[in-house]
Amino acid sequence: MKRLLTILAIVCLTGHAYSQDMLGIRSSNYSGLQGLGINPASIHTSRLDLDINLFSIGITAENDFIYIPKDKLKFFGIKNIIENFDEKGYLDEFEFGSPNKTYNLNTAISIMGPSVLFNIYPKHTIAITTQMRAGISGTEIQGHAGKFAVEGFGYNPLQNQFFLGKDFELNILSWAEYGLSYATTLTENEKGALTGGLTLKLLHGIGGAYAENADLYYNVLNDSDMVFGVQGFAQIDYGRVDYNSFDEIGGYSDFINGKGFGFDVGFSYDFFKEPTSWQYEMDGKKLHDPLINRYKLRIGASLLDVGKIKFNENAGTYHLETDNGYYPNFNTDEYDNNIDFDHTFSAVFYNGDSLASFRTNNFKMALPTAVSLQVDWNAYKKFYVAANYIHGVKHSEPGIDRASVLSVTPRYESPWLDISMPVSYFNYTGKISRVGLAFRFASFFLGSDRIGTLFGLGDLNGMDVYAGLKFSMNKQRIRDLDNDRVSDKMDKCKEIAGILKFEGCPDKDLDDVPDAIDQCPDVKGLVSLAGCPDTDGDGITDSKDDCPEVAGLPQFRGCPDTDADGIMDSEDECPSVPGLALYKGCPDTDNDSIPDPQDDCPTTAGPAMYKGCPDTDGDGIPDPQDECPFDVGPPATKGCPVKVTQAPVNTAPVVVQLTQEEQEIINKVFKNLQFETGKAIIKESSYASLDELAGLLQKKPSFKLKIDGHTDNTGSASLNKTLSKKRAEAARTYLVGKGVDGSRIMPNGYGKDRPVAPNTTAEGRAQNRRVEFTIIE
Repeated sequence: MKRLLTILAIVCLTGHAYSQDMLGIRSSNYSGLQGLGINPASIHTSRLDLDINLFSIGITAENDFIYIPKDKLKFFGIKNIIENFDEKGYLDEFEFGSPNKTYNLNTAISIMGPSVLFNIYPKHTIAITTQMRAGISGTEIQGHAGKFAVEGFGYNPLQNQFFLGKDFELNILSWAEYGLSYATTLTENEKGALTGGLTLKLLHGIGGAYAENADLYYNVLNDSDMVFGVQGFAQIDYGRVDYNSFDEIGGYSDFINGKGFGFDVGFSYDFFKEPTSWQYEMDGKKLHDPLINRYKLRIGASLLDVGKIKFNENAGTYHLETDNGYYPNFNTDEYDNNIDFDHTFSAVFYNGDSLASFRTNNFKMALPTAVSLQVDWNAYKKFYVAANYIHGVKHSEPGIDRASVLSVTPRYESPWLDISMPVSYFNYTGKISRVGLAFRFASFFLGSDRIGTLFGLGDLNGMDVYAGLKFSMNKQRIRDLDNDRVSDKMDKCKEIAGILKFEGCPDKDLDDVPDAIDQCPDVKGLVSLAGCPDTDGDGITDSKDDCPEVAGLPQFRGCPDTDADGIMDSEDECPSVPGLALYKGCPDTDNDSIPDPQDDCPTTAGPAMYKGCPDTDGDGIPDPQDECPFDVGPPATKGCPVKVTQAPVNTAPVVVQLTQEEQEIINKVFKNLQFETGKAIIKESSYASLDELAGLLQKKPSFKLKIDGHTDNTGSASLNKTLSKKRAEAARTYLVGKGVDGSRIMPNGYGKDRPVAPNTTAEGRAQNRRVEFTIIE
């Protein structure tokens, strides 16, 4: 087994190995914490709401100096390799690279301990991580050194020859890493979103060593003696942490020999699909449905592992140089500790001075820095293709140099299952093509970026494997128990579907009145009526409306009073004309106590004996039948007087000299008499003054009254004369209705013929529109 461990160490330390990239897992939208290794922005675009890492590990190695041909490997899987290595004689089947060539190495192991990722909605994601990491990188490692390491210094074909170890570098670093990551959406619109992420790292250096500036001539003379220099100058610089300091460990702090800080930073941009394909509505907003992928293409860029660790505990740096250093009996030397090793080689290189090589008691080493570019294409439904380029940044000072990798990874992705096959092109200084396979089932993942060495599909010259167990919770839609698009957080009626306007409470009839206070919840109604309908819009709910389809009044339980006369239509014999309750809602326009429907002359007052028609001349013949309504005549002549020829007499009326009180009554009538515009209907405001005039005429039976109607010049002369005559007659009719004998009243109409003022102004025309009253004998 001792030989097996030696060979495995050589495979790791003399081959092309690389940083643990987990290409099959990290591009997934469900990678969660593992996505930090490729771009810290990925934790925000992850489909995981919570991700707790219980344990995960990744180990990688590639080797082209020493390998076992695949036809010699008659086993399946890593377990058989380890259990059967010696008994199958694989050590005898190794083939090696040339001792005259140089080789390179860059290996890594990463163990993630308890870590957590969580979201602070809606735009913030935080992760806290703990990791143990180790890496080895080297360049220009000579093949003859590797051969001696495998075969031992007793390997005869390489003895007694001078070899030059020139320009090689070797870096070994192990550390604990505590990370705090934050990612957020920086900007978003309907076309896409830009996300940014940052990881800050506290670094605790455990162990470290480096060798550089090598220009080392050496010669293994035989199985026991070695010389340095002689044919050329021999020198090298190195630094290391004293591994013997781990012999007595009392606590975590005893592991720590250095401290430092580091960071990762990254950005990604999603090009969205049509929003209707990935949005859902909640609380009045359009939100990303976390169950649906919203991007067609995602691009990203990141800067990884920027930082250094300063070792200042149990540390030292050394410089060796000589032109003739002799090391006898090296095969029997056993070093008690690092210091014994340092002192021994110092004495060899400095003629016995065991302290001459020491320089300082501290040194710094850099993390495996890299620049990464990512592209992820959603090819079809749940099928994706990711392309990643990781460019390792070579350090000019001690530190781990990361290999560069170009990969294309097709994958099937779903909430519970991922299957991916990364195809990668690895380049540290040599170039290797690899095919991998990885899967994730729920919170467990297992994969390899190179499956050949795991399953015996190729020569054993390297390996890659990663696995992890986590507890994860996928992002979900905002909780909405009743599916009413109102989140449970805002929903006051969580178990009954409702609407946002009423905080998730229902409004079944959609009348803007929540059911809880809707007195008619199943019928659409009005807010002002507590959700009950008012079909006719009269402000009275249908349930309380005796006439629900016709607008009405509250005092009539919703039934109408079309003419607004205080009598509802169903009891109104004249529903479209204002009337009096006395006449069942019908009017008496001429105030002659005969309702209009029964009044043959509804606009002119008359006695009931003539069906409401007047007898102006008082001859017993109603005016409609009287061909001479203003002259007394017998029925035989249709109301016209019998013509008697007599000598002409002076018939001019004599104007009566009135008292002051009598004259004031005449003046008041003249001033107050008003008619409906363009009509011979006296306004009600004129009744009082006419009543006084009627009283005067009744007290003075000898008085006769001449009524003269006049108009302005507006309109035709014939119409004006007719209107002026009708207005004079209307005044006579009113007085007759008040008990004045019609034969004592003489109405005349002069139209515009007798103006008292010019008709050129509105004021003049108003003066000309008049009715004059003159008392005569």
